Parts: sequence; C-alpha cells; structure tokens
Amino acid sequence: MLLFFVFLSPHRRAQCTHPTTAHSVGECIAHPIRTGLLLRKFSFFDGNLLAGWTVITVNPSRERPEPMSFSSIEFLFVFLPCFFLLYYLLPGQGKMLWLLVGSLVFYGWGCRETPWHLGLMAALTVVHYLLARSIRGRRGLLVFGLVLDFLLLFCFKYAAFAGNQLLMLLGLPGNLTAPPMPLGLSFFLFQAAAYLIDCYRGQQAETSLLRCGVFFFLFPHTASGPILRQSEMASQLQSPRVTVAGVD
Repeated sequence: MLLFFVFLSPHRRAQCTHPTTAHSVGECIAHPIRTGLLLRKFSFFDGNLLAGWTVITVNPSRERPEPMSFSSIEFLFVFLPCFFLLYYLLPGQGKMLWLLVGSLVFYGWGCRETPWHLGLMAALTVVHYLLARSIRGRRGLLVFGLVLDFLLLFCFKYAAFAGNQLLMLLGLPGNLTAPPMPLGLSFFLFQAAAYLIDCYRGQQAETSLLRCGVFFFLFPHTASGPILRQSEMASQLQSPRVTVAGVD
C-alpha cells in the first residue's frame, strides 16, 4: 500500500514524495492523473494558509510479466518459427486448432504469474459464443451481455478508485487494491460488445466455438488491437489458407 502525506508551513513549500519522482503540491493538484494522487484538505493555518493535506492513493496492483513482444528473441526465434512450421504441416481443421492453441500460448506467456486471467478470458469467450447464437432480436440478452462487459471493465479499472473515494467521503482510510488487469481486456471486451451488437442486428453468429476462440484470441491483435469485426474475418476463419504472400 502507498500512503502519501504532505505538510505545508508558512515558511516552506512541501514536496510530495513519489516512488520515482517528486512534484510540488501545486503540481500534484494540477496533474492528479499523472502523479496518481488524490488530495483532501483537512485543516488550515492562520485562517488562510493550507496546513496539511491527506493523500489517498489506489494501491497499485503487482506488476504483471511483460507480454511477448513482437520484436523479442522469444517471439522471433522460438514462437514464430514453431508456430508457422506446425501451421504449414498440419492438415485442414488442424490448422484452425493450432491457431487457437498457439494464440493461447502467446497469451499465457503474458499472464504466467496470474493464470486465472487466461481462465477468465476463456470463460468470457464461451459466454459470448453462447450469447451471440441466441441474441438476434432479443434485447434482454443484448443488455445482459453489454452490462457484463462494461461491469467487468469497471471492476478492473475503476472499482478501487471509486471505492477509495467513497471511503474518503465517509472519513475512513482509503486502501483498496486494484486487481491485476488481464492482458488486452479492454480490446477483448469492446470487440465482444461489438460482436454482440452485430449479431443482435442480424449478422450470422459464429457456429463453431473453435473459430470463435480464434476470433477473440488470435495473437497478432490480442495485446494491442485493433478491434476486429467478426464479419470481416468470417470467410478467413471458415477457410484459412496459406499463400505465397503470407497466411490469410
């Protein structure tokens, strides 16, 4: 937990300490997002000078391992050669299965210390697969899916912040910890929401759970986007092929 305290006196401008840098109180107030600090006035000095501030921070979650970079040695000389070699050698439906397995390995590398992230993302894939197949014209299912997506996003990104603000208003210590956020969760949820909306409007839902898994987990876009539309990938997922120009 990180708890910062800043004190001002008539003769000295206090500095707010930070693990990596130092800012004046004015800078902390002007840039609360940059410094990650939330300040609350609690007393005054001589009726006009600020005597002190309590600073409440959302506890940073433990740093997660770095995802496999496209320029890393592991990716260029281990993962990519093995991935394409097996993709070329496997016949028919085996290629699609290998696309999913390889993408899961790529994703799992980035959450090797939090394997439950992979389980959560896999469960979300199954939920959205089932919802999409039954959602056409059913507004209740669409609302349920969208609420699920944005509630998850809120829980991982803003729940601790909002909770600490509420505790501050109640005069209680603010020390809630933000849970570690799964790799690429924002991209995944926005892509899933767009997929549900398209299927609600009449687009043909993916009938194969395997292809649906590849659509959500395909490794080139898992960590950094862009957000894909299922209609743009449907033909490639149904009949993947290898050409001289590359893999379609």
